Amino acid sequence: MKPRPTSPELETFDWHLVDLNGELQMLQEFYAAEHLAILDRAAPIFFDELRERLLHHLIQSICRLFDPAKTAGHLNLSLDAIASLPEVSSISADLRQRIAAVRPLWERNLMIWRHKRIAHSDAAAATGKTPLPDLPWADVRNIVAQVSEIGREIHQRLDGSDHDYRPHYGPGWVPELLKVLNAGLAKQDADRIAALGQQS
Repeated sequence: MKPRPTSPELETFDWHLVDLNGELQMLQEFYAAEHLAILDRAAPIFFDELRERLLHHLIQSICRLFDPAKTAGHLNLSLDAIASLPEVSSISADLRQRIAAVRPLWERNLMIWRHKRIAHSDAAAATGKTPLPDLPWADVRNIVAQVSEIGREIHQRLDGSDHDYRPHYGPGWVPELLKVLNAGLAKQDADRIAALGQQS
């Protein structure tokens, strides 16, 4: 195996991809259609607000990757910046081609969301005069997958390693949390029935 390129930017980029995949997995697993009835019963406003915050953070995390290499002279941890690192100079041309290929997918919807709702509060979008485009999950999943493949390519070609960007938490947290919510709802129902029995 070739010596692994040492760079704090590359290491942080790897962790960013882990977090990105984790955020996507969290939204998809926790807010799956079969779970919505439990969440709506338990705390509808809270879980709806949480979903909105998680979605915005996911969009922000994706959009930051498409920032320019530098802003006001400061290096961003973006795809263009990663492709400009001296450690990847031998494959930078190929990386730029892959980045250019995925960029239109980001520009189609996510860039508009960032500019008009997340980074700024666009009046026309906020008031509904100019609705934001739908946010297809297929595009989000595709972008995350393609960006993760760029990270894998960097390591495969530079040091021969195969990186896995799956999140660092286990898959069992969703059923465990749903179990707790169900137990709480069952207790609430039992208490309500008992209270009605005492009144009769």
